[in-house]
Amino acid sequence: MRDGALHDREGEALHAIRYGRMPQGNVEALCDALAGDVAALLRKRPHLLVVLLTDGAAEMRDRLASHLNAERLGVEPHQLVDFWHVIEKLGRAAQVIYGESGPAPAVQRWKLLLCNSERAVASLAS
Repeated sequence: MRDGALHDREGEALHAIRYGRMPQGNVEALCDALAGDVAALLRKRPHLLVVLLTDGAAEMRDRLASHLNAERLGVEPHQLVDFWHVIEKLGRAAQVIYGESGPAPAVQRWKLLLCNSERAVASLAS
């Protein structure tokens, strides 16, 4: 299942289009339909910002980027990872680093850092 959504400047969802296929369905056709709809929206509103939001899985990011890209759309989409998927991964990392008893404070610090610092990703990666 994929969703295409339109948001206002404050991030509030204005409209969503749901795309679905059966588990063995044609994912390429689904992504192609999504890209066609985004291209149609951009023809009507060329100033729209295109954002590809994924769970961070390389196969998801790469599949979307192969269909929704500057060559096809005329604008470069911004690629983002869903915040809660990032926190889930950081929770697992904290368990490895701090053990079962101590990851919560670290994850809380990391969440605050991510929400309040433009340099958070670089800080956490080092």
